[in-house]
Amino acid sequence: MDLQTRKLNAIEYLINIQDENILNKIEATIYELKAIESPKLKPLTKKRHFFIDKAACQVSKIRADGV
Repeated sequence: MDLQTRKLNAIEYLINIQDENILNKIEATIYELKAIESPKLKPLTKKRHFFIDKAACQVSKIRADGV
């Protein structure tokens, strides 16, 4: 069975669920997987922002010098 068919079967199963407890468990599992797959991004600190700007300036200078 290919991936597309498996996905469609899973969707059909979800559509027909009548038990709210099962649906709650499935939703909780999905939210847990999403949290694992997409780690939280941290905002840039002033120090990191400074180093990024400094590196960008150096790259611009190198390009301008034709090196």
